[in-house]
Amino acid sequence: MPSKTVRLPISTTIQLKHLMSAIVSIRWYWIDYDPTDTKTTIKNRLLDVGAIESQFDRAVYVIRMKAPFGIAYPKGHTPTLYIGEGKIISRLDAHREWAKRFQSLGYKFPLEVACAFPRVKKNYNAYREFEAHLLQLFFNRYDTLPLKNSIHENKHYDHAYGKIATHGIIGPGSGSSHTWAIQPLPANSFRTVFQRTHAT
Repeated sequence: MPSKTVRLPISTTIQLKHLMSAIVSIRWYWIDYDPTDTKTTIKNRLLDVGAIESQFDRAVYVIRMKAPFGIAYPKGHTPTLYIGEGKIISRLDAHREWAKRFQSLGYKFPLEVACAFPRVKKNYNAYREFEAHLLQLFFNRYDTLPLKNSIHENKHYDHAYGKIATHGIIGPGSGSSHTWAIQPLPANSFRTVFQRTHAT
């Protein structure tokens, strides 16, 4: 039998268009992160790698350990320590104290930050939704949130992101030179933080 063409009412077609995911383009900017850096130093590092200063107010960022170290989470290892959003200069400045404590626990683990500035037309909060997306991906993969995250963020929009948006960001990445996976023991002040979002 010949196939039948089903024509949707105009109102239904419009509704379906509204349900389609927006394709969000993500570009990452990588910088070294030293918790002794000033705000000016952080700003200059971002400008040096091509980030646009007018976008600094709505950022998503991932604080990571540099190779060869990572964290041994319940379902795998990754160098990711924190996923956040906000005004990038102020937020990285606010993380300096715990980052200093982290580096004072016997070894000055070198850190880095991947920064992105998601933009979606008519959606001011696109950056917050991308942060929630990254946190959910992380939890699904590792059965916990990153070491310094404690809150699951709600994602209100079903945007679509290309593989490049998350590849090598929440995990160690392909061809990774991370050869150590560590975790805090009971005597470590980061132990409670580490365990509080584990699924089991």
